[in-house]
Amino acid sequence: MNTHATIHVASILAVALSAAPASAQIHTWTQLIPVTEPGARAGHAMAYDAARQRVVLFGGSGYADTWEWDGILWVQRAPASSPSYRQSHAMAYDAARQRVVLFGGYGGGYLGDTWEWNGTNWTLFAPAASPSARHEHAMAYDAAGQRVVLFGGSSASSSYLGDTWEWDGINWTQLAPASSPSGRYSHAMAYDISQRVFMFGGTSGGSETWVLGAPGAFATATAYGSGCGSPALGFVPDPNGRPVLGQTASATIVNAPLPVAAVAVGGSNQFFGPFALPVTLSGIGMTGCDLWQSADILGLGTSPLTPSTLSFSVAIPNVPSLVGAHLYIQAYAFAPGVNPLQIIISNGIDWLLGNV
Repeated sequence: MNTHATIHVASILAVALSAAPASAQIHTWTQLIPVTEPGARAGHAMAYDAARQRVVLFGGSGYADTWEWDGILWVQRAPASSPSYRQSHAMAYDAARQRVVLFGGYGGGYLGDTWEWNGTNWTLFAPAASPSARHEHAMAYDAAGQRVVLFGGSSASSSYLGDTWEWDGINWTQLAPASSPSGRYSHAMAYDISQRVFMFGGTSGGSETWVLGAPGAFATATAYGSGCGSPALGFVPDPNGRPVLGQTASATIVNAPLPVAAVAVGGSNQFFGPFALPVTLSGIGMTGCDLWQSADILGLGTSPLTPSTLSFSVAIPNVPSLVGAHLYIQAYAFAPGVNPLQIIISNGIDWLLGNV
């Protein structure tokens, strides 16, 4: 096993194998006309409640109502308690605790209250420490840290707040990062594939892009070695299918004599058992062919694309400890008459797992 790997390749693939990529979809906006819907408004906020599979909407100019969208209908909820009228507030979904978190906004004055929606009722919290009253701030859920992150906004005392806070379900904690964006409002934040909170723009923020967290580790896919056959069986990394945690890594087999092929995966490109790689396979009837990885797992399926090309894909688990691990993959194909074993093998691909 390569010393850079943090988990055995078999353990990865036990949960990582996926079907071939789904067919492309045509993306377009479609206006829906539900029977009932919220009144026209601006300055409201929404968040997706993944546990209950509902989009939650609260407030906006002139409103203090709670609505849920299930993909077909808007349903107005009637909770026993509820935040007051407000606009320009912020909401985010806390996935660990399965709550929608709401903070602040403006409703006849700047607000600094913290509320949570559990699908039935709003609950007001009174934490010992809290961000100051504000509106036009932004929030996003940091899934890695299991915290809701709040930044900036505008208040009665300052139009350009530049403070960073985290909500853990009980307390707000103000962070003191070594570097930070300038104060701003009307910006936007989201959690990105590098497992960091991402922020763009805002009033006074211009076109600035910021992330909160450690720099991401870039996933790479690098071909190495050579294949055999005439023409040689090739294995080509997909530039849009790098081995990013939580995404699908993919590669294409080319020059297959027939659309019948499979893939072997190894955790090492240095040794196959006691033998140093590459290992010649001429002795088993694969004349001129070399093994370029440790072949810990054989027979992973592929999907034909054309009579001579096939696709291979694997879903990479979203496990942070896998950053920096290597998977080495190599394809082999049925090749009647080419050699005594009637199988040829490709070059190798080194997948270095990353989070961006």
